Amino acid sequence: MMKYIKDKVDYIAERSTDQRGSACPDGWVRHGNSCFLIIDTPTLEWKDARRNCQRFGGDLAKITSSAENQFIFGLLLKQKKVTLFGVWLGLHRKADNKFYWADDTLLTGYNAWFTGEPNSLSEKCGHMWGLVSRKGRWNDITCTTDISRHTKDAPVILCH
Repeated sequence: MMKYIKDKVDYIAERSTDQRGSACPDGWVRHGNSCFLIIDTPTLEWKDARRNCQRFGGDLAKITSSAENQFIFGLLLKQKKVTLFGVWLGLHRKADNKFYWADDTLLTGYNAWFTGEPNSLSEKCGHMWGLVSRKGRWNDITCTTDISRHTKDAPVILCH
């Protein structure tokens, strides 16, 4: 599985060029002024998902509007592999118990938390639900998912 991710990352990286926002690299999809990529491989750890995005100049996704959230959920549903836990987001909880995006900006304004979420200080990372009634809504989760018995349900990678 890790070889598949490395091969896909290497393929995209070698085709990525700095086009100053005029187009997205091959394999990425544009929405507004942003480019997104889903690597549809279930990934048990947030840090591993982030590392894969960073390997080719991106980071885990930051979602700032309802339209963007809907676009990303639609993109997720088009993948070959849609897992129960959907996609990792760039959300992580810091020592002040607030959520920040991977670029270190505080989560303010738009959010799509499912009712009652975030609900546990021990759950320090965020994901967007995939195949449940909570479709497209956000949830806090441990940064190393404890679903190793069900690797196929782990979040996939969403890069921005």
